[in-house]
Amino acid sequence: MSTLTLHDPSTAPVAAPVAAPVAAPEAAPVTGSLDAIAELKLRRWAREHHVPVAERDPLWHPVVWQEMAVRDRERAALAAPTPTVAYRRPLRRAA
Repeated sequence: MSTLTLHDPSTAPVAAPVAAPVAAPEAAPVTGSLDAIAELKLRRWAREHHVPVAERDPLWHPVVWQEMAVRDRERAALAAPTPTVAYRRPLRRAA
């Protein structure tokens, strides 16, 4: 079973606190690569904890940001009105 690689919190930059419902799961540093399982976990977390762009923590992993952007596009597509097309059957000609 694979485990997520944790970064050293003492070297992380200090940022102002952001109001988020829960903290994002720890992941490999941005410079490192994620294995498939870790990436899927981050994507799932992003979908379950979706927040508006203004409330997203800039320190979240880019995979979280990407998945939230995908969810933004999905929500926009669902909110867009769907065009209705009237269907009219062609008239039959008398033989």
